[in-house]
Amino acid sequence: MARLLGCLLLCGMAVVAVLRPVSSAAEAVVLGALIACHLAAFLFGKPHISALAMGFAASLLWLDLVVVLPPVPSSIGLAVVFAAAGALGTLWITRRPLLSLHTAATAALCISAFAWLLLTHGPARFVPAIAGPNPLAQSRIETPDGYYWLLLIGAVLSLAQCGIQLVEQRRRQRGAVSVGENRPVAPAQF
Repeated sequence: MARLLGCLLLCGMAVVAVLRPVSSAAEAVVLGALIACHLAAFLFGKPHISALAMGFAASLLWLDLVVVLPPVPSSIGLAVVFAAAGALGTLWITRRPLLSLHTAATAALCISAFAWLLLTHGPARFVPAIAGPNPLAQSRIETPDGYYWLLLIGAVLSLAQCGIQLVEQRRRQRGAVSVGENRPVAPAQF
């Protein structure tokens, strides 16, 4: 169930990414690679529904704060704080560090999607003003770019999840092999 929900979150992110104007083919490739890292964590990893729920809740809290106190921040500092708070909450509740990585990656993914949606298609009050001949249009183009860094942080956390789970899986396989080698083998009976 958690894998399905993770993939649905990625589909939502992909829709938001398609709605966002992309300036070059290289930007589209980078975005695709970052989303692929998240997809690997959801498909290869073993996400727990509580980790996804905590990450989504952290992103909703960020969204609530932005709606109450607009505009969307042009830096990702506040988003990182909310993602880290969600991860710490998951770690405190479950005592499983891997689940906290899932929470932080999910929060980063969802906050990036919310920020891009508000900045590119939201009302002007959500877009921070910058100087220039057409400040709203310029800000709608430049401000969302900072949220690529948040998506990158989530992608690195997703790859870390995959690496940790691969190491744990190999460790369990080696443990099973070494235990099996110490047992006497019964003669085959026909």
